[in-house]
Amino acid sequence: MALNSRDEPKTAEYAGDEVSALVLDPGYYSVRAGFAGEDTPKSVVPSFYADTGSAILFGDHVIDVPRDNVAIKNPMGNDGIVEDWDAAQALWKYTFASKLTGVRPNRALQEWLNNPENVPNLHKAMADAVDTERCLEEHPLFLTEPSWNNAKAREKATEIALESWATPAFYLGRSGVMAAFGAGKPTALVIDIGATQLSVTPVHDGMILKKGVMKSNLGGNYMSSQVRAMLAANEPQPIIIRPHYLIKSKQPVDAGQSPNAVLREFPPAFTPPQESFRRYQEEKVVLEFKELMLQAWNHPSQQPFRGQGELLTRENGQYMHPFEFPDGYNQTFSSERFRIVESLFDNQNYIPPPAGSEDAAQWPQPDAQSTLPGLIRQSLGQVDVDIRPNLLSNIVLTGSATLIKGFADRVQYEVQKMYPSTRVRLQAAGMPVERKYGSWIGGSIMASLGTFHQMWISKKEYDEHGASIVEKRSVMSKTPNLTPVIIESPAAESVSGSSETEVDQMRNTQSLSESITDYPTYWGRRYHRYHEGAYLYPNDDVECERLNQLHEIFRLHFDGRLYWSPLDPDTTTKVLDLGTGTGLWPIDLSDSNLLPRAEITGVDLSIIQPEVVPRNVFFEIQDCSDPDWYRDEGSIDLIHSRFMAGSFVSYKNAIKTSRKYLKPGTGWLELHEIHYNLQCDDGTMKSDWPLKRWEETMDYASTKKLKPPRPLRVAGELKEWMQLSGFVDIQEHIQKIPISPWPRDSRLKEVGKRLAQNLADGIAGFSYKLLGDYGMGWSREEVELNLMEVRKSIKDVSVHAYVQYWTVYGRRPSKEEERALRRVPPAVG
Repeated sequence: MALNSRDEPKTAEYAGDEVSALVLDPGYYSVRAGFAGEDTPKSVVPSFYADTGSAILFGDHVIDVPRDNVAIKNPMGNDGIVEDWDAAQALWKYTFASKLTGVRPNRALQEWLNNPENVPNLHKAMADAVDTERCLEEHPLFLTEPSWNNAKAREKATEIALESWATPAFYLGRSGVMAAFGAGKPTALVIDIGATQLSVTPVHDGMILKKGVMKSNLGGNYMSSQVRAMLAANEPQPIIIRPHYLIKSKQPVDAGQSPNAVLREFPPAFTPPQESFRRYQEEKVVLEFKELMLQAWNHPSQQPFRGQGELLTRENGQYMHPFEFPDGYNQTFSSERFRIVESLFDNQNYIPPPAGSEDAAQWPQPDAQSTLPGLIRQSLGQVDVDIRPNLLSNIVLTGSATLIKGFADRVQYEVQKMYPSTRVRLQAAGMPVERKYGSWIGGSIMASLGTFHQMWISKKEYDEHGASIVEKRSVMSKTPNLTPVIIESPAAESVSGSSETEVDQMRNTQSLSESITDYPTYWGRRYHRYHEGAYLYPNDDVECERLNQLHEIFRLHFDGRLYWSPLDPDTTTKVLDLGTGTGLWPIDLSDSNLLPRAEITGVDLSIIQPEVVPRNVFFEIQDCSDPDWYRDEGSIDLIHSRFMAGSFVSYKNAIKTSRKYLKPGTGWLELHEIHYNLQCDDGTMKSDWPLKRWEETMDYASTKKLKPPRPLRVAGELKEWMQLSGFVDIQEHIQKIPISPWPRDSRLKEVGKRLAQNLADGIAGFSYKLLGDYGMGWSREEVELNLMEVRKSIKDVSVHAYVQYWTVYGRRPSKEEERALRRVPPAVG
């Protein structure tokens, strides 16, 4: 059964006790699968598979058997993205079908048992039935992906899940976000060392800051290449790795002595396995060496490893550890154990592989920017300075390679050295399974949440929008790249003679010039260029993410309600969202299907909306304070606006302008505003509380210092302004919203917690212009010093402060109602 993504799921459709969602976490080295809500994946299968020429085989022990001319292959590329989709699909299906969902009864066999004459070739029919098996009809699928995955790969995964496997619901989760969630952190700097990649991913409030995602190929495979390079450079002679399958028997030998082993002999007619098989078996030996032998240098503050540390580890017996290879050869290793790990931190510790080798071509000496410190520095350099301390105090280590002894302490030291004045806290799970499967665990947690159902991509949505729906579902972590229509305000003389057709043509064909996206900056934040100065707050990635979170906060508070006006779903055809921001409200309204016939348009000064949206959603560039919006008058059913206080020189005039574009008799204007006047009912908020002082200063700056003034405290005037503009049936609702998690009610506590974080994240963007050169005239140092105290006060749950959320909506009267109203004398007194 296909559902809309906003519908409440039934147990058997999405999650619950009877049938759980399935979580699949594919990687280059292994694929992890299990049911949502469980602590660990129940099925872990190598991503490598055996290709015999006539069949492909999956499973750890199965692919270790030497067969005639067998080759070992991997469907994943070196960047962790799928290259062979046929093999990947078969591998993933094996991963969950072998241990989790089971193999469904073959339809062809059942048909043959019931009606043999209908199945003349049973063998072929059974093979065809397996190929077309719709194996996830009863299980939603949560699939993880690298943070740098491309759109083509994402759409292909969506197609496989919803078409080939017929899963009722599907979601793609970014591995960086999942690792953060697995560690219990919505905000984190995730350091992930997988088989092919070393990556640093900043996650803020559950969303990836894409500009800050940095990666290099210094993953587990790089360290394996360094082990092989070290063995090849061994003195007095190179150490040759003979994998287990080649050894028939062996005898003990002294350290450093040649091995005494008998090699396995194969029948004369046997075609030896291909080189890829031996390489895979050698890699298993190297993996064992890495797990047992490698160690991070644990005295970097006293002695840098390169130089003094390397000399110490060579001469001091406590650093020497023995290792025995499959053929019986054994040797002690000392400084080499540390040097390989140190090459992740200092590229001068790199061990050159033999010239002309595959390793030399694939892993040349890394530059300083590719090392772990280099990636961390680049990543944090791409995020806003205000959130760096939060990221540095929430560093999460994940990936099997981070289990190397002493690695977490080494990372802690390195980061603290780079940022000495910031508190650095690193979380590395103590249990190896949690470190190895961090992304899977995060996906298990997310897919089991009762509130997650709204994020699933349903089969119905897929049928309506195609595979590209997956891009829209990831809007919170998507870098906007949109070119919408500009609704410009032409000079009066150029428009006065334009016909309605000419204006429509202007609207639909006017292109976006490069100057619109040539955004200006102020104190390190980015602002809109179109009608520059009309909006005082930033439009950069950090602000976009804050706006997205604010949208979700009020969806939580209002139980998902999107509007209050009494609209008729059958007749509502046009909706306009003023100051749409990142565009989540129009998208959610479309997804809700509450107004199935409506064309929903969002307008804003900035191009910060997602690229892939529902078919009935459109975004345009427009200044809502213009006296003319160049639309058909009397054509809109609902004009909606949120949080526009401080954006208008005259909010009253904007209300008056909106009235003429609404349909007479049925058109509604709906305004949502936070009243910027903190309240407290129990006396815990004092007049000198820093957040209260900040609010009063902002109000003073917006009305007394800013030229022209753009008042912030307008919510209490909205009803009167709508009455003066001729609206009728006006309704006004006022709700208290806590600004920290002080309430006892669990929902209000969660709202307060999120709102406090949202305010702390956005307060610099709110303040820079009004407290800086455009308003109070403070220096940046003065502003930042003041905001430090304000942020601290936001976290004070002993102060029971709240803001008022005002919802005001009214209807444009019909022509007959307007005539009747004009005949009624105004009330006296």
